[in-house]
Amino acid sequence: MKGSIHTPRLSETIHRELERSILDGSLPGGEKLPTEHALAERYAVSRSVVREAVARLKAEGMVEARQGSGTYVAKQPRVLSFKQQAEATPELKQVLELRRIVEVAVAGLAAERRSESDLKAIRASLTAMDKALALGDSGAAADDAFHEAIAAAAKNPYLQRVVNFVSAQFSEVRRLTWEPADYPDLPQRAQDEHQKLFAAIAARDVEAAQRYAGAHLDGVDSRLKEVPGQAAGRKKR
Repeated sequence: MKGSIHTPRLSETIHRELERSILDGSLPGGEKLPTEHALAERYAVSRSVVREAVARLKAEGMVEARQGSGTYVAKQPRVLSFKQQAEATPELKQVLELRRIVEVAVAGLAAERRSESDLKAIRASLTAMDKALALGDSGAAADDAFHEAIAAAAKNPYLQRVVNFVSAQFSEVRRLTWEPADYPDLPQRAQDEHQKLFAAIAARDVEAAQRYAGAHLDGVDSRLKEVPGQAAGRKKR
């Protein structure tokens, strides 16, 4: 099993692994999930841990149980797929609203409570994004890790779960930001916002951290308005 990804329980780690597989298409809609026993062996956990993780996926509408047959990935999982939603739908706007409510507060708490090890984790994500920029690669995974590391630094497991959940829902949008065929400046703009947020957290400046978190979300909203018209027909690199 992979190392800690800033989650308080094993079931959440498994949940996120499966969720990401669904989001990136590794587990496509309609495909049957491996059995509890197979998943427990794969992740070296008990079947009860797997059962809890799968129960969360069911509650989120990402998988569905079929009587006597097993559990399958929903053909149309209730997640934000930017490939399918080229326009800013009400659902996407609602997730952005949730991010603003939660992440601004989380940034302030992270600035107040962060440890040196927290800073190291956040900085590592920034460095990974810098390398991606230099090489012209996607830094979407590092972008996810950046926000999750900030959530961990806030030292509140409930807020952390909300941020991690929203992060998984927003992965497609981050991927679009980092792979914009017609908008090559978007990744650098996002990274500039990340750098300012990190500096405020490192300085333990609560007010600045909250301000830059809000500014980053303003930037996200702005970039979504720039890109959607190209998203539906965009070819993946």
